[in-house]
Amino acid sequence: MLQAFYGNEKAKATLALGWKGGRLPHAVLLEGESGAGKKTFARLIAAAAVCSGEERPCGVCRHCAKAMEGVHPDIRLIDGGESAKNLNVDAIREIRSSASVRPNEAERKVYILADAQNMTVQAQNALLKVLEEPPKGVVFVLTCENRSALLETILSRVTLVRIENPPPALCEQVLHELAPGHGEEEYRLAADVFDGNIGRAAASLGDAGFRRIVDGADAIAKAAVQGTEYDLLEQLAAFENDKDSFRACLRRVKAVFADLLRRKYLPEQRRDALGSGISALQCERIVAIIEAALQMMEQNMGYPLASVWLCSQIKSALNR
Repeated sequence: MLQAFYGNEKAKATLALGWKGGRLPHAVLLEGESGAGKKTFARLIAAAAVCSGEERPCGVCRHCAKAMEGVHPDIRLIDGGESAKNLNVDAIREIRSSASVRPNEAERKVYILADAQNMTVQAQNALLKVLEEPPKGVVFVLTCENRSALLETILSRVTLVRIENPPPALCEQVLHELAPGHGEEEYRLAADVFDGNIGRAAASLGDAGFRRIVDGADAIAKAAVQGTEYDLLEQLAAFENDKDSFRACLRRVKAVFADLLRRKYLPEQRRDALGSGISALQCERIVAIIEAALQMMEQNMGYPLASVWLCSQIKSALNR
């Protein structure tokens, strides 16, 4: 069953080795961006917890079958992404109370708390009490986009597993299976724009939002090279209220300049207006600037600061 999850060899090895040695912790936190497959991996952990086979999760026992169908009575998914109320303090208290009740069928009970970053401080403190003294045979699996949204006391009592996007090349292959009927260029663009994020790439194909990201990236690249700082800021403003699309767009802009850089070193480079107005060193600087901005946004830098910083740094790099 683990091999059906794309990429993330380290995370899969952690799970496999943990169960093999009987050392899987009572609380696991899966961190990764939206669409990376955190819920799918959480279900694999849950299946492993209730599995009655030797190689967990075996995928053939009745517990695994029920787990992957989402109907196992000892696995409970509470989705904080659908409604913040699902993970409010009263909901956590109810979970804490039910955790002391014996499992129905399996040896263990599993609680999957998806999008745990939406828990209030009060709810996190309520959860902390059961994480400190977990009932025997209970496993908690939390998912979040960024661990910084959780209290340090929570983080100190969970085992962190990072769920990464697979390489874009693998994502492109998978897209042929998940979303047939699109052109090769669409698959390649989707895999690149979403940096291998299979969930977001598959959802984007045929969606107007995807075309908006690609066209927006081209406009941003053009404004960076040929426009003023105000022109660049104006193009970035199109993504002001959509941080996920903003990050995807920046990744696409980075790819544009990386491609320009590559073409600079080809024996017969293809000439165009954008490439003629920028040097190889300037391309390299802009790629590094965008990468730095993406990393800072992973650390919760907001859109306003990120966009102003980008404009300033890119224009400074082009004026050197």
